[in-house]
Amino acid sequence: MIAALKAVRLQKPHEVIAAVPVAAPNRLAEIQQYCDRAICLVAPKDFWAVGQFYTDFTQVEDEDVLRLLREASVRRSH
Repeated sequence: MIAALKAVRLQKPHEVIAAVPVAAPNRLAEIQQYCDRAICLVAPKDFWAVGQFYTDFTQVEDEDVLRLLREASVRRSH
């Protein structure tokens, strides 16, 4: 997230907003240093992992991510 926020900031946008459904409070505080505004629905003290807040948190394979990025790139170019 921090790498993405830094990359977006380099594009000189009017505002950088980070929005996440759940985060550890200490990590949320760190993220806030890299954006103008951070929105988080839940930042519980007993945070262990993002997956604990989802019924299904199946991992996505690298190949699937690359395929989806290629498909999105093709759609944008049309």
